[in-house]
Amino acid sequence: MKFSINWLKDYVDITLSSQELADVVSLHSLEVEGVEIKGDDTYIDVALLPNRFPDAANYVGFAREISAVTGGTFKAGSFFKEDKKAFAHSDFSLKVENEEDCARYSGLMMSDIEVKDSPVWLRGRLEAHGLRSINTIVDATNYVMLELGQPLHAFDYEKLEGGIVVRRALEGERMTTLDNREVELTSEDVVIADHKQILAIAGVKGGRAAEITKETTTILLEAANFDSDRVVRTTRRIGFTTDASQRFKYGIDPNMTEVALRRVADLIQKLGGGKIGSFVDAYPKKILPKVLAFSAKEYEKLVGEPLLLKEARAIFRRLQWGIKKATKDILWVEVPTWRRDVERFEDVVEEVVRLHGYDTLESKTLSRVSLHAKRDDHPQYVKNIKERMVGFGFDEIYSYSFIPHAWNEVCDENTLVQLENPVSAEYYYLRPTLIFPLFRALESNVKFFSDIKMFEVGNVFSREKNNEDIVERTKLAGMLTREKGGDHLFYECKGTLNELFHTLGVDQVEYRAHEEVWCGVLIQSRSADIYVSGVRVGCLGVVSPRWLERFDVVHDVVAFELDLNTLLPLTEAERRFVAFSKYPEVVRDISFVVGQEVRISEIEKIIGETSSGILVAIDLFDMFEGERLGEGKKSLSFHLTFQSDQKTLTSEEVAAEFLKIITALQEQCNIEIR
Repeated sequence: MKFSINWLKDYVDITLSSQELADVVSLHSLEVEGVEIKGDDTYIDVALLPNRFPDAANYVGFAREISAVTGGTFKAGSFFKEDKKAFAHSDFSLKVENEEDCARYSGLMMSDIEVKDSPVWLRGRLEAHGLRSINTIVDATNYVMLELGQPLHAFDYEKLEGGIVVRRALEGERMTTLDNREVELTSEDVVIADHKQILAIAGVKGGRAAEITKETTTILLEAANFDSDRVVRTTRRIGFTTDASQRFKYGIDPNMTEVALRRVADLIQKLGGGKIGSFVDAYPKKILPKVLAFSAKEYEKLVGEPLLLKEARAIFRRLQWGIKKATKDILWVEVPTWRRDVERFEDVVEEVVRLHGYDTLESKTLSRVSLHAKRDDHPQYVKNIKERMVGFGFDEIYSYSFIPHAWNEVCDENTLVQLENPVSAEYYYLRPTLIFPLFRALESNVKFFSDIKMFEVGNVFSREKNNEDIVERTKLAGMLTREKGGDHLFYECKGTLNELFHTLGVDQVEYRAHEEVWCGVLIQSRSADIYVSGVRVGCLGVVSPRWLERFDVVHDVVAFELDLNTLLPLTEAERRFVAFSKYPEVVRDISFVVGQEVRISEIEKIIGETSSGILVAIDLFDMFEGERLGEGKKSLSFHLTFQSDQKTLTSEEVAAEFLKIITALQEQCNIEIR
């Protein structure tokens, strides 16, 4: 945001040059990106981070910061002193239907006003900030918004029907904005209305219904505190933002509404007269200043340098923070409600350090350095997995760690981790699985490619049921799709995972009947849970048509996800080389019919456990299902490879081993040899 030096001088004494001021502010407070001279004024461009936007994105707030870092006298303190002659309260009808949508709504009536063109000085200041001059009333509300950071709006009181209601819009309800845009609203939008029609979109834009005109003589001034999430969602949906919505986006101090109304009423009187009337206020849960304990001893532990409490007290005075109580060792600091970002002791320490000066902290050499650290194989482990997946022909993707609010419809909301301050409905929860981001990537790419193989390695987050603890785990997930995939796609994916496991030194892999997870993403009858050494590490399967329709995908898709935190301890840290046998292999094929319910992994396990050490490989090379086999039957064919590292095997030895395997399969799986 750009600040006029001449305007800032209305609220704080500035004796430094513009560049000196920019340097001091950058060193102790907020980053100044540039200094620009325009005519007889100078502007400093300040980069405001979201945590400081609520209190510093206005002239009075930034002047307070300048006062704190330079020691210049702050001249706007009178704005925050309660008037001894309090506003007269009114029985004017005001109703806020949902306090979560609007934490506070304040209104002030003024009569006998004169609406006219604004003076040159006011028009100039507004236009310098990209705001068009309208008339004295509208300009005064915009001016105070820039001055105090609190958006305001003025309604023609004579055009109101019955009072003010802050409510949700009806589905499909329409409103014409002040700039003649026709907007269709939904039940997710918050509006200000009277008992007949919509007057404004809350926190975004006023409407034509109660517009201020030259004939207006009585007005209702509004200052409110709307829910930032609601404002952001509405602005995104209707496709335009305003200065007011940008301020509500980052949150505003609810206690600023009365301050802003008092200030704008005073300004309107100076611009064209008018009488201050009654005041209405809906403020069910008053926000009070936070009181935090500051200990010099704890400060020294955290920062590494001592600080006297009297020095800390002086810094708090510069910040205009109060001291509720003091002892020999502790100050109980009252943090004003305009500093919403200060929540804990560490935040208070940060304020003290920046005002004291980062440049005053001495560089110190550690007296002792410990080189002992726990070995962490995780990074190399993940790197190896990524390299192998790329080698298998997969493309790696990187996605945001956030998922939209709408996903709570398909997930257990009790296990989802919600952000405390989501920037939008699109970034509302931390992702509980990598499958959701993969679906989004698939949706974008399937429009251009029919054959897609992609994967991602990243962290996922979940909340344990009935527990506040947040669990963070690293997972590998992938998706395959092909125009003519069919069942072969599933087995291709399974083969890829088997090769990956082999690379990682994992041999005891088992695929079992799939338990329903992933919010019903997979077809249960065409999926499998993956076990390594008896421990479940993930699952794979064919994606259900319901999910494919959701993302406009027409081809078969197979997906998998592995928990790398579980898999890593099951891998072999070291692999030993065993010399190849110099004696020839003997390969025998076996084909048989077996029931559909018998898993291939179960058959492979029986073969492996039945044979002695001369069976070195089991490979499934064909599977067939058809009417001629009979209902509930399937045909399987395996290559069985026999080899000894001691001698050349005789045909009798191989035949004996082969017979043992057939007998075991007949007894345990009831196979029919083909």
